[in-house]
Amino acid sequence: MILESALILSLANQCQSNISTDIVQKLISVESGGDPFAIAIKGVPIIKQPKSKEEAISAIKQLDSLGFNYSVGLMQVNHTNFKKYGLTIDSAFDYCPNIKAGSEIFADCLNRAKVKYNSKSESQIINHAASCYYSGNFTYGFKKEGSNNVSYVEKFNGVRTNTHSPEKIKSHRIQNESNNTPEIKKSSEPWDVFGDFAK
Repeated sequence: MILESALILSLANQCQSNISTDIVQKLISVESGGDPFAIAIKGVPIIKQPKSKEEAISAIKQLDSLGFNYSVGLMQVNHTNFKKYGLTIDSAFDYCPNIKAGSEIFADCLNRAKVKYNSKSESQIINHAASCYYSGNFTYGFKKEGSNNVSYVEKFNGVRTNTHSPEKIKSHRIQNESNNTPEIKKSSEPWDVFGDFAK
């Protein structure tokens, strides 16, 4: 399920007051592509995403029990931030709580970037904050990654490649389901919550 851009704009206005709605929209575009049930597991590409909140909650309960490092929802809030920003497994996929938490995380990064890079321009400071949002530090987000050799900060700023349309530019941490996605097979391992490694 992908939310319409008009709804995302409305939610960016209603659900938070920490950062500009433009930044919220950019983060949602890069992080989840507008999918409120998106889940990303650090270091593991996900082929099949949950289709409903119930599926998403079930998946992260399994991920929790197996000790995976994961991020969820429109703003891809990492599970280690749930307690600090008032999220629970049940509320993490709700639009407003997820956007509010994500905007607070970005605002914290932005405030720290303003201090650290006080001689830089506003757009440069925002880029450092985007790097912080993505990686937890102010520089890693500038590193070019993936087959397209595009950094997170470039994605955040709408840099496009010849092989992707704008709506397909997402964080490397999430791969959307395609029509060619194999069905989950019964022979998949118990830890393989999405059936990505089914034989």
